[in-house]
Amino acid sequence: MNIWTILGIGQTDDKGAIKQAYRERLKSVNPEEDADGFMELRNAYEEAIASCERQEALPEDMDDEASEGLQPPRTELTDKLEQLYNDYPNRIRVDAWRELFREDAFVSLDTEAEALEELLVFMMGHYRMPDAVFREIVDRFDIALRKEDLLVKFPEDYISYILGVAARKQDGFAYEYLTGDYTYADDYIEQYMKIERMDKQDEPTPENRTALHKELERLKQLPLTHPHGDVLEIYVQMRDTHLQEKDVEQPLPRAEAEAVYEALLSRINANLERYPKDEMTQFIKSEMLYRLERYEEAKQTAEEILAENPDYEDAQYCLGDIYYAMGDLEKAKDIFEELMHNNYGDMAYLTRLQQVNEAIIEKWKQDVAEHPEDHQKKLDLAWCYYQNQREPEALEVFDTFEPEGDEIFFYCNAKGRCYLATGQTEKALPLFLKWKKAIEDIQPEEGGYTEEQNKRRKRYPYAHTLIASCYYNLKEYEKAKEYIQLPVETEHEEQITGLILNLRILYELQEYGNCMKACDEMLEHIDYESMVYEDEYWAHCYRAKCCYMLDYLQECIYSAEKAIRIYPYGVEPYIQEILTFQQAEQYEDAEHVMTQYREFRPESDAMDYYEALNLRAQEKPEEALKLLEKVEANYKADESDLPNYEDLLLELADLYDEANRNEDSIAIYNKVVSINPKNPDVFGYLGYMYRKVHETELAIKAYEDQIKVRPHAAYYTNLGFIYWERRDYGNALENFEQALAIAPERSDRDIQRKTEVIRFKTRVLLCLNRITEGCQILMDAIQKYGDDMDPQLRIEAGLALTRADRYPEAEQLLESYAKEGTDENLRFDCASLLMELAGEEDDTLMMDQMYQLGIKLKPDNTSIYSKYGRVLIMSGRYAEAVDAYKKAVNLNKTINYYGELLEALYLRDGEIKSEYAEYLSKAVIPEEDRKAPRDYIKLARYCRVIGDYADAEKYLKQAVTMKLCSSCGYHGCEEGYYELGILYEVMGEREKAIEAYEKAIEAHGHCYVYEKRLQDLLKNS
Repeated sequence: MNIWTILGIGQTDDKGAIKQAYRERLKSVNPEEDADGFMELRNAYEEAIASCERQEALPEDMDDEASEGLQPPRTELTDKLEQLYNDYPNRIRVDAWRELFREDAFVSLDTEAEALEELLVFMMGHYRMPDAVFREIVDRFDIALRKEDLLVKFPEDYISYILGVAARKQDGFAYEYLTGDYTYADDYIEQYMKIERMDKQDEPTPENRTALHKELERLKQLPLTHPHGDVLEIYVQMRDTHLQEKDVEQPLPRAEAEAVYEALLSRINANLERYPKDEMTQFIKSEMLYRLERYEEAKQTAEEILAENPDYEDAQYCLGDIYYAMGDLEKAKDIFEELMHNNYGDMAYLTRLQQVNEAIIEKWKQDVAEHPEDHQKKLDLAWCYYQNQREPEALEVFDTFEPEGDEIFFYCNAKGRCYLATGQTEKALPLFLKWKKAIEDIQPEEGGYTEEQNKRRKRYPYAHTLIASCYYNLKEYEKAKEYIQLPVETEHEEQITGLILNLRILYELQEYGNCMKACDEMLEHIDYESMVYEDEYWAHCYRAKCCYMLDYLQECIYSAEKAIRIYPYGVEPYIQEILTFQQAEQYEDAEHVMTQYREFRPESDAMDYYEALNLRAQEKPEEALKLLEKVEANYKADESDLPNYEDLLLELADLYDEANRNEDSIAIYNKVVSINPKNPDVFGYLGYMYRKVHETELAIKAYEDQIKVRPHAAYYTNLGFIYWERRDYGNALENFEQALAIAPERSDRDIQRKTEVIRFKTRVLLCLNRITEGCQILMDAIQKYGDDMDPQLRIEAGLALTRADRYPEAEQLLESYAKEGTDENLRFDCASLLMELAGEEDDTLMMDQMYQLGIKLKPDNTSIYSKYGRVLIMSGRYAEAVDAYKKAVNLNKTINYYGELLEALYLRDGEIKSEYAEYLSKAVIPEEDRKAPRDYIKLARYCRVIGDYADAEKYLKQAVTMKLCSSCGYHGCEEGYYELGILYEVMGEREKAIEAYEKAIEAHGHCYVYEKRLQDLLKNS
């Protein structure tokens, strides 16, 4: 069968058409159920794409004949490989391949690698051979050990396929029985396997069954014969008959069905006369006898097959069905449990086991009622409930008794799993710990451990896995990491579960490098025997996730594509590709990935969610909001492919916040709390929203709840900040100190967060007039962490020292860096602050020096001119103050300095001249723009200048009583009180002026200008 037939399209050079055809065919080829079919499809796709690329490489004027020169030249080895492959009887003989591998090309050290490469290239199109041949190739050439080297030239799924076939227990086709014109051998094998795939995977609709029979006719037309061809036709007819029996509208009468089964059985017996030991024919016979309800004969046939080949799973399944039909439910259960154990996650086996369990449950419920003292019966019943995902009923049974002796082993394991499955992790954890202890307490008998004891001891790594899973669910990732080490390092049946959990834990711990290393180690030790590759899939998924977090975007895409190739139906790798493209602002590529996934799942909550993120990133919040509202309204947990429903709700709540739909945002955050009260982040978001709507008490409660869930430095900081805003300095200080006590110092970012809290704490101490203590803390922090880690430490220390009446120390601290520091921004900040402090301390020489340095560093910075104007007024240099404020106004039209400019003009001229009348209207701050105390102070200055003292007083009283600015380090609005003092002086209200200056000094601490104004008033009295 050629590649275009496999892809289901005509020959084309259009890569887009090839990819589209490949995705369409993937919908009907599941790699978990049909590894050969998936490999065949994948090879066809790779070859078609390679063909396109070869065509693209040709010059436009080169004809087909000329292009032949670009093809790899045929070698003598290629001819020998082709000769052996075309000689079908020898092709299927391992000895024939061994003989070829003894030739010099494969033996010589100089040519062995090149010969192996040629062999693997040849096998990409010639792979219809027994598994034993693959095993010979894998063993002889150490394919598993050389895998990494081979991946340089070959697709990973191709090398994995070779290793997987070599590890299989049973061939998918009985090559030795094929006879006839071997020219068509590959066509026959491919057609045979296609029919098997169609029968297993396609929905049994009339149209599909008709198509299946057409394929059977094509098989029979080929000039070869194979006993399994006839057996396959018999099996298809048997299944058709069974489907007709079950037809709801027109069921086939039982008598007619039996007649068909008898006729088919005769054909089967005729085949067995020729091939009496053929397992497949025997298996179909047992199935046919089962359909005829001749259960004893069916059982005997199935048991004979299994006596010769105990691993023949189809025969095991049939025997389980026979036992079930005969009413021997316990034996049927044992068989399906064994099949489940060997094929973890196989839904066909699980469904059948659950059907058997449902029948057993009714029987065992009656046994338990009749023998309530029999704990074993209760344990068996509870386990059946658990296997059938009826955990609440299992827990009811467990709760009716206390285990004794050996019962503890099974009881703790099974009950713990029930709790874990129902989300009751806190209850599951102590049971698993008790189970682990029971395993540790097993003591050997006199002659050593018994078989049963060894069986229990083998469960020790899995007990650790379940404990680690509990800690993972509880977000105690360090504890989870501690317990997962044994399952990762010890070989045991459930090791894959432990390895995958280890990836999750390392990822959550943000140990992305270690997680990638664990992924790579898993990929080096893949168990190809299962042909499912669950570990390989998750290793690539988590490798992609880590690459994304580490900003290795190209590697992320590469690993995600690997995961998609292994299992194209899982959503995780698509999500990583989408996130990567979104981060790179390649939104069209992200949409393409969504389209690709929707071909498998058109109604996808996950893709709707990420489409909303795409829209939001492109500044289309309204469209994003509508899409998320739709998903949230239709969300069904048991049907959705959304990895995390909470993420969707949090995104929706954030969009509501952005749209100022505050009540809707709060409602959604509260919904997240109801779903997962252990999510600390949502309480932080709630605290923010309650602060936004001025519900301070609710905000405090939200932050306190956040800390209860998970004590974290950032959460204590949030709570401290809100107390600070309320001027509750005692509680603010307590929470900042709690934050510092647990703040980590693992990275520069951690240290920067910590120094920020140190600054918050010192501001609170200054508000409590514990200024000396605050100064020392800041100086110690500068010494320990340095300016590079947090430049603001030096700034705040300079201000604090001045407020502590230690101006010379502040001057030395700030001047030294302003003149000699390495960071230009910090140099400017130091110069600017020292200019202000020097002005307030009447050190006009330093004030002017720092002004000149500041404008040299940043000549276009508005703040240096406005601050210089302020201290010039304090120094009585009004004309220079006018010039400074004019520069500030001209540089920045968005910040209103007109009130200050008018004050300087008034002080210089004794009036506001008509030429400056335009400033009067510009100085008025509109009511909607008055948000902070400083806005009202600016407005009050303007009113004072124009003689409107009543309004000036009103605005200043508003400033000193309203909520302080968020970054304010004073326990009152010192600037507001100072301006009130000036106003009352102008108004002749001496006592009020004295009181205002005293409050300014109380709020600020030492300030020479404030103290001088007060002393002058007191002296003049």
